[in-house]
Amino acid sequence: AYSMYNLGPMGAFILDAVEFSAGKVTRAEALECLQGASQISGGLLGEFPETIMFLRKDPTAIAILNDDSLSPQDAMDKLSSDLSTESKNAFDEMYSHLAFRLADGYDIVEKTVGEQPALLLSSIKNAINTQEQQEANPLILQNLRKVSEEKLQNVRMKIPQNRLEIFDKRLEDAKNTAFLRDERAVYTDLWGIGIFRMAVLKAGERIQEKTKHLMDSSLVLEASLDEIKFMLSSDFIEDRTLWKKLKMRRKFRQTTHLRSAPPFVGGAKLVPTRKHFPNEYLARTALATIEVVELIFESPDGEAEEVSALEEVGNEAIGENSSLDATTIKGTPGASGKYKGIVRLVETSEDLQKVQQGDVCVSKYSSSLINLILPICGAIVTDYGGSLCHAAICAREAGIPAVVGARCATLKFKDGDLVLVDGDSGLVTIAKKD
Repeated sequence: AYSMYNLGPMGAFILDAVEFSAGKVTRAEALECLQGASQISGGLLGEFPETIMFLRKDPTAIAILNDDSLSPQDAMDKLSSDLSTESKNAFDEMYSHLAFRLADGYDIVEKTVGEQPALLLSSIKNAINTQEQQEANPLILQNLRKVSEEKLQNVRMKIPQNRLEIFDKRLEDAKNTAFLRDERAVYTDLWGIGIFRMAVLKAGERIQEKTKHLMDSSLVLEASLDEIKFMLSSDFIEDRTLWKKLKMRRKFRQTTHLRSAPPFVGGAKLVPTRKHFPNEYLARTALATIEVVELIFESPDGEAEEVSALEEVGNEAIGENSSLDATTIKGTPGASGKYKGIVRLVETSEDLQKVQQGDVCVSKYSSSLINLILPICGAIVTDYGGSLCHAAICAREAGIPAVVGARCATLKFKDGDLVLVDGDSGLVTIAKKD
């Protein structure tokens, strides 16, 4: 149900911005006008600012968060039991939203936030530190709003005077619905899949109790719904070949990469135009939706062969004229600005805890992992996704540069590399360390 409420207004705004300006306004520039419209994309601090404030101002909460003698789970438990009523209620409300949410991906094999208390504890600390910095230095947010307003005015200057009124109306509609893009993912996909994961894990425990050879109950996560229902039924008789089959599925899932999938299915990529629709209304509606979907998943053309070469033989095989030369890769501009920082590869939720203040987060794709470390990221780079993917939206909300859809960033860079991220050109370059 979210699709047209979000995709339609967003797509209509982008199409009109480009059309009204005769191409002078790029899609990336149009998207920069939406900064501040999706608070939920700003990480824990964006989604739960009042809860973070309660915890920050509660001495007991700060003592618990800074007590290294406590295990992460013990710290979570104490936050839910030892705080003042106001702080406790705020924390419990936040935790109820987060506990069953997937921390990464969109599959029940991924762990929830509640299963990773160390990750949540670190994220809360990061959000508190960021809020303290913003309160101590009001110029941080003032400058962010100033830059955002300047970007909007630069775009409006490229729109003809007789089109400004409808441009502003399109922008208002897009802003009023922009939050649905990420809110839908959080409150339907991630929450729903996380709850289903917990149900399947519980089913796995019951199945393990009635069998002799199922050593790992989480293996049931690899089964189909029909297989799970059958294993739970009174008709089920243990067959060890089923466990072997589930182990093979797990191995395939863990060793098969997204790069092995074709860019699109069904032969040639078909892009409809206005003439394919019976009237202008249907054409505008469909083309606006297609525009947004393209911007969510887009990636630079002509990179596939070079990525394959990089996977097989390393950087040395890439020619100097390639976008994948010895120092540089090219992706899609996700959020404007330039930033130089240290690379931290984030491929699983366990990797989040190694991210330090100011690091450049480099990941395969944009998932909810970004939300948990957004306050401390200096820039974001992803292998997959377009200028409307989750990582790009988060970066724009935080006011940090992002390059998305770079295809080979996780292959090209390693932890500790110093890189320059150019969110305007889409280039990421290995820099020389001083």
